Amino acid sequence: MTRRPGYKELYNLVLQLAKEITFLKEELAQLKHSKNSRNSSIPPSKDENCLRANQSLRKSSGKKSGDQPGRDGKTLEMVTSPDVIISLEPDYYCNCGLSLDKQEAIKSQSRQILDICL
Repeated sequence: MTRRPGYKELYNLVLQLAKEITFLKEELAQLKHSKNSRNSSIPPSKDENCLRANQSLRKSSGKKSGDQPGRDGKTLEMVTSPDVIISLEPDYYCNCGLSLDKQEAIKSQSRQILDICL
């Protein structure tokens, strides 16, 4: 014949199970990941209002971006004798449509295009 547990034994068992449930709930909360736009397909507009971690851990050097003072620049110089020269000359004046045949040409700018063919 099996003995039925007494009141004290049942009470101690309930306390032990309550402690175990509390421990398991805390462990589950640590393991559970809340869904946000970074770890699921939820759009960023549905994220809770929380601060996002910075993308970069780099520290600022205090210098401005770009070339620093004293650095010698390197520029691709214009070629003295290009392979092809294309002269772009309009044959009419844009606003009134008059001919520009008798007007003296004034060079306003030069450009160089470098094509690399392999």
